[in-house]
Amino acid sequence: MAESPAVNVVINRWLPYWAVLQADFGQVLCGWVWRAWVGVCLLATGCWLVYRLGAHREAGLVQEASTFLTDLVRWVLMGSVGLVVILAAGAISSERGTLADSILSRGISRRQYYLGKFHSRLGAVLCGFFLVSLIATILGQFFLKEDLDLKGCMLATWEVGMLLAALVSIGVMLSSILNNTLVGIMVLWFALYGGGAILSLVPGLVPQLHLVWNRLPYVIKGHYSLVALGEITLFSLVVCTITSLFGMAYFSRRDV
Repeated sequence: MAESPAVNVVINRWLPYWAVLQADFGQVLCGWVWRAWVGVCLLATGCWLVYRLGAHREAGLVQEASTFLTDLVRWVLMGSVGLVVILAAGAISSERGTLADSILSRGISRRQYYLGKFHSRLGAVLCGFFLVSLIATILGQFFLKEDLDLKGCMLATWEVGMLLAALVSIGVMLSSILNNTLVGIMVLWFALYGGGAILSLVPGLVPQLHLVWNRLPYVIKGHYSLVALGEITLFSLVVCTITSLFGMAYFSRRDV
């Protein structure tokens, strides 16, 4: 009797991680929070552009694209913090009731589940922000005075995106520690403003956020410092790494 040929089965140990990442990413993009955030940002972009065009055509005032983009990024960032906090703080705590029975009882480790949730929320936030920034840059360059530097716009978007990445990382960590999403949102708000106030008292140790805020117009015009941008990137990466490792280690050992 002939023996059946041996079949080599390749086991992808990261398949559960990809499953969580894809499912949660699609769920976030289809949710009302993300769509409302992107929709409001695009609406604000259109309204602000119409206002700038009106001031240019009716009053004869020269409207620079860099000023338009700087104001828009600032207001979008301020208005986005609340929804980003909701998206990040509800990553794990919102599914607390179904974690043990429906998710973690299957072939997925808690570390993979945490990483899938973190990367999906991070990708959704950054995709939304980069999409709004790209549309605003194109509209400003086309309709207003062309004083934008393409590389400067990309670096400014990257700088703000790294700060949003640090915020998402802290939010997902709190979501893995706290059982209630509303409590996580409150704690993240207090940490955001209280931590920002404390960091402003120790200059030199960490990049000062108000300096990042003030130099945005110069970066957009092409007057930037790669050293300062590197400090922001390094600071955000350190925050993301520390909070992710701590949240993943705590979540892997706690009861759900």
